[in-house]
Amino acid sequence: MGRPDDPPRPTVARELSKSFMSSPRNAKCPCGSGLKWKKCCMRRRRFIGTSGPLEVGPPTPVLRMTVTMPLAEIAPVELPQVLFKYTQARFAKQLVTAGDLLVGTLEGYRSHEASKSDVGDADEGTQSRRKTIEYWDAGPDPSTQPEFDREFLRVDEPYFKIEGISLLKEARSPDCFIYAVSGACSLQVMERMDASYDACVAITDPHVFFSAIAETMAPDVTAHACAHCKYVPRHQSHRAAIADHPAVIKDPRFEYQDEYRLLLVPRQPSPVPKVISCPRAAACCKRVW
Repeated sequence: MGRPDDPPRPTVARELSKSFMSSPRNAKCPCGSGLKWKKCCMRRRRFIGTSGPLEVGPPTPVLRMTVTMPLAEIAPVELPQVLFKYTQARFAKQLVTAGDLLVGTLEGYRSHEASKSDVGDADEGTQSRRKTIEYWDAGPDPSTQPEFDREFLRVDEPYFKIEGISLLKEARSPDCFIYAVSGACSLQVMERMDASYDACVAITDPHVFFSAIAETMAPDVTAHACAHCKYVPRHQSHRAAIADHPAVIKDPRFEYQDEYRLLLVPRQPSPVPKVISCPRAAACCKRVW
């Protein structure tokens, strides 16, 4: 509560939403979609706040913040002695005999339309933390504001109030090239990943295999890293620490895959999947079934 002689102060949530409630019905929507306000965010009750999109609706308005984490921040990982690639038999034959393989992209993994199986995940490359503020009063000392809250709205005024608002901080990975394999050798794993898979290739020297791919991709990439996926919830409380780079985070329901990734930083934005021929990689491959 503020001091008895203080005039009423509007809350942060009310101030942000009020400024956009006055948009004319036939004006272009402030979200940038190009549609009219009445055809877009007026229906969804979604507004743009000073720190990003502000969604007004149940349960509370949301202030969003997005942070892009460079791929250079991925921690190095020690690879096991053998890894496994699940695929279709015709592609397995091309990999073992000529080293022909498809290097995908992070954006490609996000598309459920392109992948109806457990290979795709719409939230690939993201991780978020969230906090809901029911009521907070700065009192006489605004420096008591929690650090997480200050990233969204810095309060320097005594007795300032924040009420009924959620803070959502999302970490995202930039798009990149990906070649994914598994640490598990199992028919059950293969069948769960994709019903069309009917072959497994053992990669007997993962270090040489990934290095060969990186060298072949050198004209299109600036750097690469090997990573072991971490299976933790993507959306957590603000108190949770960021487990790892979002490019290596996967939902716990995919833990059975035990996925290892070769991540390659593209020279140009918006990379597209690429088929390469890599004979040195083929020398490390052996058909399991």
